[in-house]
Amino acid sequence: MSASAETSAASRWDIVTVAMMVGILAGMQIGKVAPALPVLRTDLDLDLVTAGWVASLFTLAGACGGALIGASADRIGPRRAARFSLLMLAIGSLWGGFSSSLIEIMLSRSVESLGFIGTAVSCPRLIVGAVAPKDRNLALGIWGTFVPGGMTIAMLMAPIAMPAIGWRGIWILNGCLALAMIGVLAWKTRNASWTPPDAAAAPIPPLQGLMRCVSQVGPWLLALTFFAYSMQYLSVTAWMPSFLIDARGLEYETANYFAAIVVAANMIGNVLAGILLARGMTRQTVLLAAFIGMAICAAGLYGPWLETGPRIVSAFLFSAIGGLIPGALMAATPVHAPATNLVGVVNGLMMQGSNIGALTGPPLIAGIVTLSGGWHGATWHALIFCVVGSLGALLLGWRERKTARFDTHQA
Repeated sequence: MSASAETSAASRWDIVTVAMMVGILAGMQIGKVAPALPVLRTDLDLDLVTAGWVASLFTLAGACGGALIGASADRIGPRRAARFSLLMLAIGSLWGGFSSSLIEIMLSRSVESLGFIGTAVSCPRLIVGAVAPKDRNLALGIWGTFVPGGMTIAMLMAPIAMPAIGWRGIWILNGCLALAMIGVLAWKTRNASWTPPDAAAAPIPPLQGLMRCVSQVGPWLLALTFFAYSMQYLSVTAWMPSFLIDARGLEYETANYFAAIVVAANMIGNVLAGILLARGMTRQTVLLAAFIGMAICAAGLYGPWLETGPRIVSAFLFSAIGGLIPGALMAATPVHAPATNLVGVVNGLMMQGSNIGALTGPPLIAGIVTLSGGWHGATWHALIFCVVGSLGALLLGWRERKTARFDTHQA
């Protein structure tokens, strides 16, 4: 009898913890850039839009091939995929730390992006296999905190580490941590008695699995909704220190600490989403409430009528309320996967939508700010994508209700 959590009442929270550690390390590779941007712009003589591309290139691999990477991860298994992803994070971060030009920085960020999307699609498979069905919503809601959790740690470390080791030292340190995490992951998942629920199933070729998933409506709606969220969230968090320094006149250390608090607030929504779903609230309700709340908070953050304190509160609420969205969407991937061994493909397609938003969001908002002559122009960026996300939430709710009626009828 398999010892997987699908067939056992006990959940393997130790496996969940290690998967979270891997995810948080991946999230740190996003967070290390935001506090470094003011220094990078000076060292490499970057304009605002180019600096935006440095921040967003981390999502290049996911934006270009997240679904196919997810299918490949399903093929080779989540443990090997996660270890390979950590290796890519290490290579990219170390390369960036020793780079001497803008081109090298951008190429190294592209390598890191491969590691990030690999982590994002493989670790949920580890978690799904490690927890009992009754714990799945909560576990995946907790998993949704890996990006804000990692970003927060990196942003809190930066003001302390930057004067001592500079941005290059931060890059090198992150690369070394990724190498160490490969060993931790291999050791913790070495126990052969733990197997994902689909381990005995025949592997599905990547292209075949991809075609099965892209023929379904649900994964596309997950990708659309996550795209609308990421267009806003990373745009706010990547530029938060620069916004507080340039537009509000805060000191570097103060701006980064406030930005870290804003990023950390996102974890509140992620965990709350898992709790609300576990208590019976529909995914559509959670998503709609989050997008409406983000629109209101964005107007407070970027609008011309508030002082610095209320703007920071608006940013905090924007992040906390927005955290409901990844928490709700990540819990939906097993629901919309055609088979349990295709969860990675659905995760990949959803993360591809997220990464397209994260890739284009920071430079787009930089362009809007430049053209409009101030950060107030970013308000329209947020409002437009809140409308897009609300439409995705409505369609996703319609799809899940339709699927539930079909399943009931078939039963």
